[in-house]
Parts: sequence; structure tokens; C-alpha cells
Amino acid sequence: MLIFDVNECSEPRIKWGAVQELIERGGLSVIPVKDKRPLLKFWKDFQERSPTRGDLNLWIRRWPDADFAVLTGRRFIAVDLDTDEAIAFATSELPTTPMKQKTPRGEHWFYSVESQVRANSAGAGVDIRASGGYLVVQPSKGYQLTWNPRQGPPDFDGLPALSKDHVLAIDAFRSGQKPYQSQRMVVEGERNSTLTKYVGGMVSDGLAGRALLARALEANKAFSPPLDRSEVAVIVGSIESRERRKNATDLPHGLSFEQLSSAELPEPSWLVKDFLPEGTSILVGSPKSGKSALLEYLATKVSGEVLYFAFEYSKPMLQRRIKNLAASGVTADNIRFFQRDSPFDSGLEPLTFVSKIAGQSNPTAIFVDTLATVKRENQGTYDSEYKACAELITIAGETGACLVVAHHAKKRIKDFDETLIERVLGSTAIAASFDNVLGYSRDGNATRLVGQGRLIEDFSVDLIFDAGKFTVDESGLVQARVHQRCMPSAYRIIEFLEAGPLTSSELREKMNNDFDSVVSPSNLGNQLKQLMDKELIVKENRRGGSYSLAKNKGYS
Repeated sequence: MLIFDVNECSEPRIKWGAVQELIERGGLSVIPVKDKRPLLKFWKDFQERSPTRGDLNLWIRRWPDADFAVLTGRRFIAVDLDTDEAIAFATSELPTTPMKQKTPRGEHWFYSVESQVRANSAGAGVDIRASGGYLVVQPSKGYQLTWNPRQGPPDFDGLPALSKDHVLAIDAFRSGQKPYQSQRMVVEGERNSTLTKYVGGMVSDGLAGRALLARALEANKAFSPPLDRSEVAVIVGSIESRERRKNATDLPHGLSFEQLSSAELPEPSWLVKDFLPEGTSILVGSPKSGKSALLEYLATKVSGEVLYFAFEYSKPMLQRRIKNLAASGVTADNIRFFQRDSPFDSGLEPLTFVSKIAGQSNPTAIFVDTLATVKRENQGTYDSEYKACAELITIAGETGACLVVAHHAKKRIKDFDETLIERVLGSTAIAASFDNVLGYSRDGNATRLVGQGRLIEDFSVDLIFDAGKFTVDESGLVQARVHQRCMPSAYRIIEFLEAGPLTSSELREKMNNDFDSVVSPSNLGNQLKQLMDKELIVKENRRGGSYSLAKNKGYS
């Protein structure tokens, strides 16, 4: 029976839907091809993972009429038979398989990934497609994928395996020899040493546990007479224990409580002093608040190469932003910018594009604007969101670069005291994934950057933005503007206290002389409390004491 009721005449969306079913139900990795050649420059990346829906959406927009190829060696291997002689040989010498595919030149026979095949090979019309290869499949033109219904529903786990004898038979056919006959039986006196070598080879290939024992028992059937099952289990267990002991010698001993408690902590390290800690950071801010402008400016202050993935912007939009920054006198020769069409032009989804560019470079820092443009779609659970962020973080880790990622806040921040975690849009796993969480807030002319991280103390700095440049407000002008606008009478209190400490009675007298309306004791008390809550002023004694400016605050 046909596995898919689609062909080359079906509409593109129907064909791509069949491909998506192959990926999601069969666990396969499929790539677009034309004339049997991959359309992706980096198609081998998909040997390690299946394409996402984002990948498919990108490909269907760019190549709606593409054919399709499935990568071999993950869920199956295939024997490509291109001649009648090759098909006759396979019918005689190879295991019958329920999954076959008719091709323009012959047939594809599908076998288990557990087959005794380690590499691709070709010759005499019999090609083996194993790990690292690919196979054009239906709904490509001229291909029909079939399954024998007597074997139940299509299932890659139910495919037969090619043995070593089958592979040697293929080699014999290619060389024009008679079909290969099995080697002589392993007899007494050779069984233990032969099985030990066989199991050792399987352990080196990564096999372990029940799967290793099953393979050893299968090999034991060729012995004359076979070893007892218990003997086979002892040999397998002995070799696995030996490998565990060998690997254990390389493991660290660990650190004691005393070693950790007595060691000095390293000084906090900064990518950009007072702004960006080293490590991985996520910068959270409301949309259109200026966080992109902050990142663009900070990228110019990094010592070393910066890869800046500005996937929020087209080339004209990005060009306008950088021109404005340059007009303010900012210069930089350490940044390479990539705009939102760069991945599409390369035939890659954004995260793979970032990985490729980073892998070909030696960056000090990677900037991504924004997280949503690179994070792969997932179920939205804590675990899936954490893993999605980890993919991006791993890219930075593999290159040794710091990572700075812009992300949207849940809502516009009006209260600087709101916690950082509450600002992060989406699952709390997003904030938990990064070393540092930074919050960017703007309220009129008041701009603030707050941060917390695993290796830094919590920090908060007011920023002055002028002609594209950000500087730390050392003199407190930002907060002065906030209170002058939002709390004019409280701002006058600060001005009075700049001359020296005053009691509440003295402050009320000065304010009543300064304002047309009378300031009541309760009104003054409320304003004084707000200023103390903001840590702008302090009271010397609990009752009847004088008020003065906080030592770390001062406005000029």
C-alpha cells in the first residue's frame, strides 16, 4: 500500500503537510532538494536534529516546488537498487523488508538502523545509504513509498536488519563474485575470546545495558555450541564494569565545604562596566522603550568583536538607526550586524544561522534583538522553554562569548520597584536560563537599568540618554527630574535639605513661606514618608529628630 496519498501533482501545502507528518510521526529529518541536490548549504546540520515547523515555513516560502530527501542513518538505512540485476540480487540475498520505494531508476529497500553497516558505499547499482547520507522520497516526482500491510501499520522499529553477512554479500556482488557464504562456526576454545572482542567493540560504539546483552546473545547463536546465557551475561557485565572503572578515573573528586567556604570570591567581571555583567544576560524592557538603542550603544563599548543579530529590523531600518548613532559621534569597528532577512537569504532558520556565524568567528560577545526572533517554537512548558533558551546559550558557550539578549516585558513598567522576574514576558524558565537578568525602564526623561545575577551583587543605576549615548547618572539628575515632575513639593523638601538637616516643623515653616497654599502636617508627613521609602532622605531619630539627605544621594 502507498504510505502517502500525495504525489508531485499535489498542491505545495499538501506535499509539505506530508513531509511534516514524516518528521513528527516518524522522527525523521527531511531537507528540501532540487535535482537530487540539497538546497541548503548546511544540510548536514539536520543529521543531528529534525527540522522544526519554523524551518518548514521558511523553506516552503522560499522553495514551494522543491522535492524532498530524508536523511539516512537516524531511523533507518536504505539500499538503493538501480538496475534489474541489483533488484534480482537483493531479492535472492537480502532480507525481505516491508518498506520499499519505487524510484525513476529502480527501488529503495529500507532496513533497521541497527544493521551492521557503518558507512555509505556504492557500486554495481547497489548503493548503501547510512549515516551521513540522504534519500529522495515521496512526494518528490517519480517516487512512491510503500509498506506491506501484512506487517501492521508503518513502523521504522519493525524493519529487519542487515547482518555482516549481508554486507559482505553486497561487496561480493559488486566485485562480480558468487554470493558470500558465512564464515565457519566459532568452536570451543575460541568462543570466550571472540565474544569478548565483539562485546568490547559494541561498548566502544556506545552500546550498553539490555541492548548490549541482546546483541551479545544474538552473536552467541553462531557459536558451536553456543555459550550458556549466564556465561554471556557474565562476559557482558565484566566488560561494562571495566569500562566504568576506566572512565571513573577521569572524574573530579569534588570540593569540600571547607574549601568552598574559605576560598575568596572572584571580583565581579563586566562586559561593559556598570551596564553589562559577563556571562549570559537577558535585558527586559517594554516595547518601544529604547532597549534596542541601549544595546546598540553598548555594543560599541565592548572590547573585542561583537556579532549583533538585529532580527527585529530590516536593512533600511537598521541602517537608519546606526546612522543616527553615528551622527552623535559614536564610532565602532568591532561590530558585525545581521538584519532580519540574513537567515532567510542563507536558507537557514534564525537559530541555525546564529550558530553558523558564531562558529565561523571568534566573538567576544553575541547580541540578539530579540529572543522571540531566534527561540524555537515549543509547548510553552517550563522544561521546553528552558531547553529552547539553552539552545541559544549553548551557542555562546561553544564560542566562549558573552551573550546579551533583548526581550519584551509583560507590560510597560511605571514602578521602578517592580521585581525583575515579574517583568519577564513568558515562563519564569526564560529568566532562570540566563546568568543575569537586567531590567530597562523609562518614564519620561527618567531611565533606569537594574540587574541581578549569579556572580554579581544586585545593582541599580539611573541613566542619562543624550544624542544616542547612555551614561550613568552619578549626580542624581534623573531622580531629581522625576520628583520635580511627579512630586513638586517633595522636590522642594530635597532642595531645603541640601542646606542641612531640618525638623518637620522647620520644613513645614519653609514650605508655607514658599507656597501660596498651606501645607498641613499630615500632607508633609506623607511626603516625608515617600522620600524615605525611596531612600532619598533619612531621619536621625525615630521621634522628633531631624531629616537629612541620604548620603548616597545628592542633586546638583
